[in-house]
Formats: sequence, structure tokens, C-alpha cells
Amino acid sequence: MPRWEWTPPYEWPVPPPGWKPYPGWLPDPSWPPAPPGHVWWERTPRTRGQRIRLRALVLLAALPFAGCVALAATGPPCAFDPPPGDVQDLTIANDTSADVAVAECNDARCSDRGDAVDIRAQASGTLQIEACNGGEIGVSHRDNEPPYGCVTEPIENDNFQLPTVLLSAVHPCGRRRAG
Repeated sequence: MPRWEWTPPYEWPVPPPGWKPYPGWLPDPSWPPAPPGHVWWERTPRTRGQRIRLRALVLLAALPFAGCVALAATGPPCAFDPPPGDVQDLTIANDTSADVAVAECNDARCSDRGDAVDIRAQASGTLQIEACNGGEIGVSHRDNEPPYGCVTEPIENDNFQLPTVLLSAVHPCGRRRAG
């Protein structure tokens, strides 16, 4: 912690050791005026121990940030995934003969789902997902129906891309398939 030391002008009487003026203090009128540009408070230099502690504190504070930057720069795609995460658009191809509604599942049985996206038969649609978590996507015939099945939500690959999900790969919810 920097310390400040009060310094009287050279012509003034020497104050007792440790004495510092209190707020509103005025010198005795018989004392000579301070020379122009006199610096009343001077910062005392830090000791060697203070400098070492300060450097260690700065280094300690910078290490987590530097580690996160290094991990994000050199690690695999999902190695460092801070909030709000890697939100991406997932392409879902409806390679079936029925119109469907798809939504991200918020629990294991997909009874709680996010906002649904309608996808017509033999068409594609996009669903916004968090690309590093994986999970399941519920598939239903209409938005307000419970899902009849789920497809596995992929995580981003080494090129930071999400593979297209095919709805022909539907399986019972809560039984996630690899891939």
C-alpha cells in the first residue's frame, strides 16, 4: 500500500517524528511562506517486500485469465465454454414423410421442452442450441403435444461446426444414442 509522507518546506521548523497535519491545520503566522510549487505530500517508495507481494498478487490475479485464454486458443472446441456458451444454429433435416415440431429437451424424459420449431416433411429447419452440452431434442407431431421420440443433440466438432441431425434417427426419449 503506498504511503504518503507530509514534507514541510525547507525553511520551516522540523516537526516531531511521525507528526502529520490534521485537516484544516494552518502553520503559525510567524513561519515563512512555502516556496511556489512546493509538494506537501510525497509518496514514499515501496519496500522490497511490498514490491514482491504486489508482483505476486498481480501474477496470481492474471493466472486464471491467462489459463482461460490459453485453453480457448489451444484446446478442443468445448474445452473452455463460459456463459452464455457457444450458442449455434443446429440444422435438422426432416427426412421423414410427416410434418413435425422439434424442441430442445430440458429434462431426461423431455417432459419440459424449450421453444419448438416446425419442420415440414422432406425439409430442413434450424434450432438454436448450446453447442457444447449435448442432450436430446424432442420430436412431436405438433408444438403442444408431448414428444413421441427424441434425437441426440450433437456437440460441435473440431471445426466448431454442428453436424446436421436427421429425424429418421429418432429413438425413445431418455435413452440417448451415441453419435
